Amino acid sequence: MTETNTKQPPPGRDAKSGRFVKGNKLSLGNPFARKAAEMRQAIYTAISAEDMRRVISTLKEQAIAGDLKAIALLLDRILGTAQAGIDLLEKIERLETLLQTDSKKDAQ
Repeated sequence: MTETNTKQPPPGRDAKSGRFVKGNKLSLGNPFARKAAEMRQAIYTAISAEDMRRVISTLKEQAIAGDLKAIALLLDRILGTAQAGIDLLEKIERLETLLQTDSKKDAQ
């Protein structure tokens, strides 16, 4: 005897594909994403390429003058944010300690 799939899709979903059906309020997407896109577009419209060159030039001059925040920001934007990590030697030392501890337990 075979069972037929009588499970109904959630309200507002298509029975075959499971996609949202027309008119479903949840299918409209994230309203904040639309607002953020509008804001980004406003910034792109208001700031020219020359404006960006001037801002970057000012940041560069501040970094050259020794402003640590400007240096950090400039390097982060150019090289990417530095990853806080553990030194490789420190990792090896931890591993050796763990291995020694395990071998002592096995010997007992």
